[in-house]
Amino acid sequence: MIQFRNLRGSRVKGTQAVVSDGKVTTNMGSRERVAVVYSHFPHYREAIFNELNKSEKYSYTFFVGSKNRYDLKSGTRTGGIVLVSQMVIGPFTIQIGLMRKLLAGKFSHIIFLGNPYILTNWPYALLARWTGYKVYFWTHGWLNAEGKLRQVLRNLYYRIPHGLMLYGVRAKSIGAGFGFKERNLHVIYNSLNYESQKTARIRIEREDNDGSHLSDYIVCVARLTRELKIHQAIEALNVVYRNTGKSIVLQLIGDGLLRDELEDLARKLNVNVVFNGAIYDEQRIADIVYHARAMVSPGKVGLTAMHGLAYGIPIITHGNFDNQMPEVEAIEPGITGDFFKEDDVESLAAVLTKWMETPRTRKERLRAIATIEDRYTPRSQVLMIECALASGDR
Repeated sequence: MIQFRNLRGSRVKGTQAVVSDGKVTTNMGSRERVAVVYSHFPHYREAIFNELNKSEKYSYTFFVGSKNRYDLKSGTRTGGIVLVSQMVIGPFTIQIGLMRKLLAGKFSHIIFLGNPYILTNWPYALLARWTGYKVYFWTHGWLNAEGKLRQVLRNLYYRIPHGLMLYGVRAKSIGAGFGFKERNLHVIYNSLNYESQKTARIRIEREDNDGSHLSDYIVCVARLTRELKIHQAIEALNVVYRNTGKSIVLQLIGDGLLRDELEDLARKLNVNVVFNGAIYDEQRIADIVYHARAMVSPGKVGLTAMHGLAYGIPIITHGNFDNQMPEVEAIEPGITGDFFKEDDVESLAAVLTKWMETPRTRKERLRAIATIEDRYTPRSQVLMIECALASGDR
């Protein structure tokens, strides 16, 4: 039987918890300990986890599920990673034995991935809060107007923790509209491995003296899934050719179940699409993305927006924010990207034509990069996460 104790305020000395065979042992010391609970360890979270590990204020341990229900590359097993046994049943995840591991670690704060489909988060977060831990959910938050039942369940779930760490300002505004206290809604944005992208970008800039060289292609970095609507980009390029006689190449970085279908569509419409497959080498990605005229994401745009802006290229996506991800907030129309009418191929074709015909200056590229450096890097994200954690200590 697990004995629950109020362990708030426990501290640890040293840079990291000791992890062995899925167990957590600690040294006593001066820094408060924070547990971060994820259902999986996607590779794009590796940079922010590593940055959190550098913190001088908190000591972090990351509990990640042993099974990845998503078709994603996993991050490298570095210090502070503890595997948690879990079952995946359809859209639902159940983590087994997590609470015992959390109690053994003597944490003061616990950050859960705020996904209500991780069923064990409900009782674990409630138990943690009732027994004195400071509890937070790391989540994209509210995206749109959901059905009544889903809305009620989501709001009930989001009221469990002391605070929410949200990806965007719009989610905070929606939450405040539902009666959540703004002081408990913390915008932490999102991030990729910006230092790796910056290194790759500087290399290219040294080879391309003024940084202005552009090729006649657009790029899309995404898994080839139906919800991303990549077929609309192919159809739009066909419209551009019929309207202007200009043939634009689409460079696709990513793979997925729709590849064969998209290849057939490209052949049928006589659109030049380069299927590069999944690429994880940032130097190779940079060589393609940096020289593109724009990055297109006909469906939802998420972290791919951060990827394109880090290289200074504009992001083109649809403008229905109810069907978008929080990262869409990084787009300033006409400056760091543009919007087209959702599911309107003619509208997308018009926007693509505009950006292909618009010279891209060095100043505009730097403005896109500045958007990332201001809010969307692991370093800035850590600062905002730790401000959220410190707010619970007041």
